[in-house]
Amino acid sequence: MIIYSITFAIEDGIEQEWISYMKEEYIANIMEIGLFNDFRFAKTHPVSDVDTAYNVQFRCESLTHLELFEKQHAIEIDNKMTEKYKGKFGSFRMVLEEV
Repeated sequence: MIIYSITFAIEDGIEQEWISYMKEEYIANIMEIGLFNDFRFAKTHPVSDVDTAYNVQFRCESLTHLELFEKQHAIEIDNKMTEKYKGKFGSFRMVLEEV
């Protein structure tokens, strides 16, 4: 199983609105594509310099599924978030494989 993990650091002032956006649009749109089996959405514990951060993990069967998502869908979905919250968040991605 492949895990596509994205961690977002967000400004404190947008937290509740951003959580709603993540649940109702960002995550929902990704899951509707049908390439991922399930997801987890969690708030992280504070670390140095970042007080408000969240992680979302999408699980899929293979790297082929993830590559298809990245080639055909990721840019459009990410652009929508960037337009809505430009300058108010940062993110980094990791790809993990369950062992």
